[in-house]
Amino acid sequence: MSSIASSSWWLAPTMRLSTALWLAVLLAACSPPPPLHVAVMMPPLAAGQQRKALQWAVQNVNAAGGIWGRTLIADEVPIDPMADAMAQQQQAAQVAADATYVAVIGPGNSETLAATADLFIQARKPVVSFNSTAADILRAYGGTKWIWRTRESDIGQAELLARFALSQGAKRISLVTTTSLSGQTFLSWFGFFARDLGYGGDAVRIDALEPSGGCEAVMSRALAAAPDLLFVAGANPGHYDCVVRYVRSGAVPVRPRIVFVDTGLDAAQTLRTLGPLGEGVEGFQPVSAGNGGPASFEARFSERFGGEPPPHGASEYDAVLLLAYGLTVASAQGGEALAAGIATAVAGRGERTGWDAASIAAALSSLRSGQSPDLS
Repeated sequence: MSSIASSSWWLAPTMRLSTALWLAVLLAACSPPPPLHVAVMMPPLAAGQQRKALQWAVQNVNAAGGIWGRTLIADEVPIDPMADAMAQQQQAAQVAADATYVAVIGPGNSETLAATADLFIQARKPVVSFNSTAADILRAYGGTKWIWRTRESDIGQAELLARFALSQGAKRISLVTTTSLSGQTFLSWFGFFARDLGYGGDAVRIDALEPSGGCEAVMSRALAAAPDLLFVAGANPGHYDCVVRYVRSGAVPVRPRIVFVDTGLDAAQTLRTLGPLGEGVEGFQPVSAGNGGPASFEARFSERFGGEPPPHGASEYDAVLLLAYGLTVASAQGGEALAAGIATAVAGRGERTGWDAASIAAALSSLRSGQSPDLS
């Protein structure tokens, strides 16, 4: 009897240890895998605002099972667009060194991206920009696999402006832009395309606005050419505001049609601020596949949230999908695997997919099974 008791005593710790290990394994099997975090580095939003398009994409990815069962989370990490390059680099360095984040969406416009891109490349964190359009970014980082954009270069828009002017029967055209990284593309290419379409040298005028301060001197020269169309490619809302107020004033000899160029700013907000002075001002903005039809991103966004999407809502949405697809190909790994995964995902030329929730689920399923759907 005592020997049985003794045997039981010596077996008890082993049984308890086995039970504890079994419970630990069971709990580990039942626990969800850790989420994957992406840093969204953009200027701070105003109180009450949300990046609805971006978060909509995140929700659709997670509703489709996430990244191999792991939840995708997009964390807002504000970056000051008005800070100097050194300050922006300090902000970017913190994110680059943070192992929480596998990738970055942003950071800001072309100038901010140029100032910070190398930090993310050194940290092996892919960057997807939905706001950068400068041609110099493409030339500098186009073949690296670390810097990606969901918008076309402004070279295409420069050609579009010249063709628009021709289609409108404009005989004389002017462009006011800036010497910023974004403005350089228009300075370099607008005149080239205008001449290619048959405009003579005296029919095209291009002037550069100062980074800050008034626009009166520049506008005086621009309007002296008596343009039929005036294109405005500003670097900040103040540029657009100043140009419109100057042209609408009673002191100018001519009042051309004003056309805002898409430089990543919210031109609609500028027009609302101008009130009656903004009436009649025209502008360009990206339109998603579907051209505003009932199945387009714009129509579905309005149906879901009410109101119009943000100026580059479709590009924000696509930035999330690009990372989600790359992470899926990379088996939820960051670094070199993610960079290669994005490149592999965008090279697919199988069955073409759409952008809505059902299409996202189908694309993720195809990528998990080793297929190569066309994600373009």
